[in-house]
Amino acid sequence: MNDSSFTLSEKKRLLASLYRDTVPLRESPIQHGYRNKVDIITSTQGIGLKQPGSWDVVVDTTHIPLANNVINAALPLIREWAKTVPLYDLQAKTGFLQLISIRGENDQLQVTLTTRSNEYAEYIQRLYELLRPTSLYWTTTEQTGGSIGEHIQHIYGQKHIRLRVADKYFFIDPYSFFQANTQAAALAINAMRPFVHGRVVDMYCGVGTIGLSLSDDVFGVDIVKQAIELAKKNAQGTSARFVCADAQRFLINFSPDTVIVDPPRTGLQQSVFALVRAAPKTIIYLSCNPQTQVRDLALLSSRYTRVHTEAFDFFPGTHHVEVLVVLRRKD
Repeated sequence: MNDSSFTLSEKKRLLASLYRDTVPLRESPIQHGYRNKVDIITSTQGIGLKQPGSWDVVVDTTHIPLANNVINAALPLIREWAKTVPLYDLQAKTGFLQLISIRGENDQLQVTLTTRSNEYAEYIQRLYELLRPTSLYWTTTEQTGGSIGEHIQHIYGQKHIRLRVADKYFFIDPYSFFQANTQAAALAINAMRPFVHGRVVDMYCGVGTIGLSLSDDVFGVDIVKQAIELAKKNAQGTSARFVCADAQRFLINFSPDTVIVDPPRTGLQQSVFALVRAAPKTIIYLSCNPQTQVRDLALLSSRYTRVHTEAFDFFPGTHHVEVLVVLRRKD
């Protein structure tokens, strides 16, 4: 998880070569203890983080410098409990407990257990009694990788936890995408504010984090039904609207002034052409993958001019960087 070889200077040089310009890079407000979510691999090799580039090697971990205090306070109890459970053997592909996803901040803690079967319910109850998290989920999987299973069940506590970004609180569940560094995310959201105007559409809206932080009258679109349900819950008390739909098709019948996009690492892909057809005056594009963002910007350049570029060090100590680009339509 941590790679101190990636300094701010090196990130700036990478950005300058990609964007062919000097890109301001804002530091994270905190350099350590910023992550609100980690995935703990539990195997006969150890209980901790995966070795970079491989799910087959686990590094036994007792403390995670990049994780916040809530996670590190829970980690010793979780490790001791896990040692009493049949752990998964990565080589033999046998065992029970495979992954523990921990997410939390302040007084909120959500734990999701991924196991190979729905046996040993007594072990799950024992963890809840020991840890008393805000929310506990249990899911089973037949996959061997380190990802949450598909058949998820809420077992104990509340269904959702509430985490804060940019002075707003958001309900999230184990499947929700949520920025792991909320303080750095707040910087990026505040940098977007001067460019938001008129009718606002938030593509890839997820649980509504960015759109609701910027406007009470946003129209959010996402293809994930569960995310939209939580976005509607988060929008209570506002005039914001959220719909589960393919954003490309949705934009055909909508004429927004401002479109906010925060796509996955694969970038906009075919949504680029939907954006060009919709022709909003302003596109606010936050990206976790500069390479795919630069590709998309080239496709948008015939219709749009880049008026603002700024990077944010969401993940100090790693090679990752987030880039905010604001585009203005050529009239």
